[in-house]
Amino acid sequence: MSIAIFIPSRGRSDIIMDTTLPLLKGFADKGVPINICVRDEDFKDYEYLHHNEEYNTYLRKVSSKIGIGEKRAYITNVLAKEDKVDYILQMDDDISSVIDGNGEALSPEEIYSLVISIADELEERDAYYGGIAPYENSFYYKNTITETLKYIIGAFQVIRISDRKPISVDYKHFEDYIYCMEYFLRDGKIIRLNNYGIKTKYFNPVGGICEYYDGLEKRIKEADEKADEICEKYKGMVTKYLKKKSSRVPECINLKLNYRFKVPQDN
Repeated sequence: MSIAIFIPSRGRSDIIMDTTLPLLKGFADKGVPINICVRDEDFKDYEYLHHNEEYNTYLRKVSSKIGIGEKRAYITNVLAKEDKVDYILQMDDDISSVIDGNGEALSPEEIYSLVISIADELEERDAYYGGIAPYENSFYYKNTITETLKYIIGAFQVIRISDRKPISVDYKHFEDYIYCMEYFLRDGKIIRLNNYGIKTKYFNPVGGICEYYDGLEKRIKEADEKADEICEKYKGMVTKYLKKKSSRVPECINLKLNYRFKVPQDN
């Protein structure tokens, strides 16, 4: 099994070194390439990570004209195939930790083992998209593996590279919800390990999509507008709701996948 890491990043050249890369040391120690995908105009800010020996990092250029959904598609459908790898982990650039069922942060070696376990499940279950839960509170974790339409957070997704019909999403908001639905429609299943989650800074105002929209307020407004469009396009698969303000997120419109949804047999 060959595997590579891909991290789309924007405006976080200092954050990525302090947060995400240390989590991936288990991969680097085994010679797994860690590809950081940046725009041309950001290359100089990230140049210190090009061929970084400690983390086995490489800079890969992506177009500045496309949003996160299209970047993820470019990584999966172009870069991963160019590299001829069997599996990729697409990971956000500001994850603080990966959490297990006991609420403990996984070590870099344990994160490596977790990704290999997800890849093994994809192989055994003839699936192509897998990952973990979107929350850090282990109270909600269950020691189960599901094939239903449960939300897999885009910040930590394992993809099995194949010659099946490519999936591409052009949304800049909720793109990971749409990827879950599109893979489910194509393959009839997505694989989630429900005993793991992540700790991250949601709606991070530094870099990323907030930088793309020139601020958090504009990002939230755009997300609200897109939610109705997505719910209409994927009727029966997703609904929207108002997520209350908390210490982790501002009040905003969010989506919820219908885990009971079944792919029509004539699909």
